[in-house]
Amino acid sequence: MRCLVFGFVVTVVWISMVANLRAGITSLNVAPSSSGGTLGVSTDGMTGVVYKDFNPPVGLGPVDVVVTVNTPGDYNISENTYGSWNGFVHNISGQDWSDFHFQILEPGAAFTAINYDVFTDHSLAPSTIDLFNGTVPVSTDFHPVLTVQVGDVAEFPYTFTIRETATVPEPSTLALLFVSAIGLLGCRTYVWASGKNVDNPCRRDCPRSK
Repeated sequence: MRCLVFGFVVTVVWISMVANLRAGITSLNVAPSSSGGTLGVSTDGMTGVVYKDFNPPVGLGPVDVVVTVNTPGDYNISENTYGSWNGFVHNISGQDWSDFHFQILEPGAAFTAINYDVFTDHSLAPSTIDLFNGTVPVSTDFHPVLTVQVGDVAEFPYTFTIRETATVPEPSTLALLFVSAIGLLGCRTYVWASGKNVDNPCRRDCPRSK
């Protein structure tokens, strides 16, 4: 009888250990593989750390993070420092970025939060996140951390894909900024040269140099 009880206890413990080992993230990959890789998964299986190089073949993207999980829950996909792993998104595309975008391609998973640097604003929806009002210059990094909630989907293991793309300032925007800067410089120069000339059309908009 004691042997039977002991065997039952060992079996229960073994099943529990296997379940714990299989819980959470079971697979984490970056595609294409030439643009990054996986640094590791936390011991509880709820955080995966990756790095990405947006190199010239990839350009502005897309670069995909493909995640497979075995249980519902809130998962963190970190491209930042986590323990001894240093995740990042590295811009070596040859162009400065003005915005950055994330999209979940499959139903059953949804964005719930994001932490980030460099950019100052964002918009968040269940399937998309957009970062804006910032610049990621060539040869620099930024470090987002995404939280994704996986619901009680029909079948586990469940795989979802996070697609990441960068954008650059539009030529029309750059041209408008250039024209505005030239106009402001010309206005201020005229004010300085005119002194107290009341007929100066720029006087209302530009402070007069004293």
